[in-house]
Amino acid sequence: MGGGEAAAAQNVGGAPSPSSAPTRWFYDPEAFRPERWLDGLEKRLPKFAYIPFGGGPRICIGNSFALMETRLVAATIARRFRLAVAPGQRIATLPQITLQPRYGLRMVVG
Repeated sequence: MGGGEAAAAQNVGGAPSPSSAPTRWFYDPEAFRPERWLDGLEKRLPKFAYIPFGGGPRICIGNSFALMETRLVAATIARRFRLAVAPGQRIATLPQITLQPRYGLRMVVG
């Protein structure tokens, strides 16, 4: 992987990250652009081009629930509130087991 070496019987792991979303499939893959999914992009992508929940026989069993829950929570919040990133808030990612905001995410609720 990338020219690296591993000793026999050594465990090697990896995790999907924005770098796993190449520009041949995504315009500006590092940018937050939720509108990119509005025209059916997910159905046109090659298998495993987008793997937020893994893939194959080890795909996350909670992926359908997580996507449904995210849509419902976002819709519920959006009906009652307007959210904006707080002035001066730095946006950066912190790759852990899940991708997290490095400096938290302070928001202005209106």
